[in-house]
Amino acid sequence: MAESSEPRKRWVLLAVVGQSPQVITETIYALAREKTPVQVHRVVALTTSVGARKLRETLQEQGWLARLCADWGIPPPALEVCEVRSAAGKPLKDIVSEEDHFALADACIHWMRKLTNDPDCRVHASIAGGRKTMSFFLGYAFGLFAREEDRLSHVLVDPAVEGHPEFFYPPPKPKTLRTRDGDEIDVSKVEVRLAEIPVLRLRERLPANVFAGDYDYRKTLALAEAAQTRPWLEVRHEQRTIVCNGVPVQLEPALFAIYCVLLARGQKGCWPGGKVDPIRWDEFVVWYPGSEASGYAERLRERAFQGFLGMDTLDPARFAEYRSRINARLGQELGEAGAEPFQIVEITGKDGQARFRIAGIDPKLVKLEPAQGRREVGARC
Repeated sequence: MAESSEPRKRWVLLAVVGQSPQVITETIYALAREKTPVQVHRVVALTTSVGARKLRETLQEQGWLARLCADWGIPPPALEVCEVRSAAGKPLKDIVSEEDHFALADACIHWMRKLTNDPDCRVHASIAGGRKTMSFFLGYAFGLFAREEDRLSHVLVDPAVEGHPEFFYPPPKPKTLRTRDGDEIDVSKVEVRLAEIPVLRLRERLPANVFAGDYDYRKTLALAEAAQTRPWLEVRHEQRTIVCNGVPVQLEPALFAIYCVLLARGQKGCWPGGKVDPIRWDEFVVWYPGSEASGYAERLRERAFQGFLGMDTLDPARFAEYRSRINARLGQELGEAGAEPFQIVEITGKDGQARFRIAGIDPKLVKLEPAQGRREVGARC
């Protein structure tokens, strides 16, 4: 059967499966029979050890997957059976305890992240199989990672044959089965269709490190929640770290000091400018996480604090460089949308001159403590 979806992208069916492997063949059948047919190139089935055994027995050993493809002229997809494992690495027989559920959730997060990071594939996620919590976790992972081209669905089948051990798809020729109620039904006339499920897609609001790492469900959820909440900021001087909505972002010493100076100035209602009222060395060094007398600090002073207003004021070009690097670092760790409230932006001061502030943070709500043994100096506003 010819495929009409994007030729350079492979469709991957990602499904949670309990003890009804029929959801795999039914979904492949329904996709192939859509008005715009979809060819599934690969199937990734997330299941327990019991479900994995049943999948292999029916779809592979009994040949139901091969039969479906032969009957309807569908190119056979690769089948990958993934058994969910406990934290100790043992395959789970069932999903019953809280930790079992989180192990399944971790698997859903892992596979959605992995597949959606591949630009050459599109994901069709099916929540038709398994326990209700299995379906929930896959649907939740889909909402976090899905791109616009990915799809989420549930397969709908006539209740008379749903889960029937001999029904895996409607055959092209008449075939009679006896239902659990004792009635006979021609399964070639059974309707199998997909109910596509619209979801809120949060991918664009996730921090970039969510995609690069392999965080578990709980850590991924914490990062995602942080990106959606009202911005709050914490400063950890000893670690050269600013914590943005719970996500730690470590900065280079000079960048950390610049960020702290901006917050300190903002607390006094006196945001610094690049050329007008620039950052001074005496206020910068209060927040610099290192010895003021160190050779590196002195070299930094000579190199960067030679502004046109005289010695010991930060050069505007150097400030522009530091600002760019800070904003890039925040974007790298928090994602584009998540970083916005914490980035340094240009504003017009009351004097009509360009000044710089932290975009969405009230600096008066941030606790600032100078480096040990140092005392904050006043801003000349």
